[in-house]
Amino acid sequence: MNRTRAPAVFSRAFRRNWVVALVVLVCLAIQVRSLAQSGTINFNTFTVGARVYDSDGTTPLSGASYSSQLYVGIDRSTLVAVGSPAPFRTGATAGYIISGDVVVPGFPAGSSMVVEARAWRTADGGSYEQAVGNGGPTGKSNLILVNLGSPGGPPPPPKAGADLIGLTGYVIGGGFLLSLGDPRTQTFSLGGTQQDQSCGIAVGAKVIREFKPEADGFVNAYTQNATVDAVLEAYYPYYLAGDSSTRLKCGDLPDGPDARISFFVQAYNTYYLTVAATGGQTGEVDVHYLLEEPRPRLGVHVNPGGRPEMEIEALPGVAYIVETANVLPATSWTTLGTSTLNGRGLGSVLLPDPQTAAAGYFRVRSVSGR
Repeated sequence: MNRTRAPAVFSRAFRRNWVVALVVLVCLAIQVRSLAQSGTINFNTFTVGARVYDSDGTTPLSGASYSSQLYVGIDRSTLVAVGSPAPFRTGATAGYIISGDVVVPGFPAGSSMVVEARAWRTADGGSYEQAVGNGGPTGKSNLILVNLGSPGGPPPPPKAGADLIGLTGYVIGGGFLLSLGDPRTQTFSLGGTQQDQSCGIAVGAKVIREFKPEADGFVNAYTQNATVDAVLEAYYPYYLAGDSSTRLKCGDLPDGPDARISFFVQAYNTYYLTVAATGGQTGEVDVHYLLEEPRPRLGVHVNPGGRPEMEIEALPGVAYIVETANVLPATSWTTLGTSTLNGRGLGSVLLPDPQTAAAGYFRVRSVSGR
């Protein structure tokens, strides 16, 4: 009896295993097809000159002691890690990642995605999030927009994935704190043939640094000892390559290679400063930062209608009153208008028409007393 039933049992087991194997093969085929249809990014920061440095701002990260990974999303709020963490190169290419194509599941070639590179010390965790949780040094690149590439074509392998055009170098450690009245200086190497725009000027690859002021105030940033024609920009609340909507200031001194910008900041917000060299120049530059007391800055300009306006630059969101009097000392002041400064800390109030109004004096004071 056992001999006559054994073939039937074996047959049913064979059929059952064959069905399971077929299901597994179908699932694998679906997964492979899904991955084949997904867009890709070429995780190569060397070709775009995006070098990553240790906290001193001058020593490139080297070897497997540090890791980097790409984060991709449809916008800033949906960024997730893709691919696997990659070690940094050593020797002449230290500070760079050359890791090949990374698949972005669920998004076909041609999809426009926001991309960010992140780095951390490998001993602090197997991911950026673990390193942050363990208090280790970490860093992020600027955000860029990338149209995903497609495996096998164009451009041909091994660069089937989209290049990280616009990605800039950064410092591991998450930037630095800027204290009131305490100057800070950093030295940067500039260059690269990558073309970008700063203040409407064609520049090479931008180097980006983030910082947090420890108090409300006015930041003066300027370059010295530049061996190239430098351009500075400041951004808040984020920096996205090719997007000038968050730019606070840009500056390039017309009479020399150095640059200078000034802008108001609020305590413990994160600001981004970029420095680049015009054209394809390569060289060194020192960048100085100084956080000063938050006194408003004033100016007068003529608007398109031919009327003068009082310009006010101070902390965003603060309301200022512009008043006038005919003589000094004044026993009373007449209010001309109130301006609540915008997100960039700028506002203006219309002044009397000089053709019809008598000469007078003006003063500006904040509504809140700041």
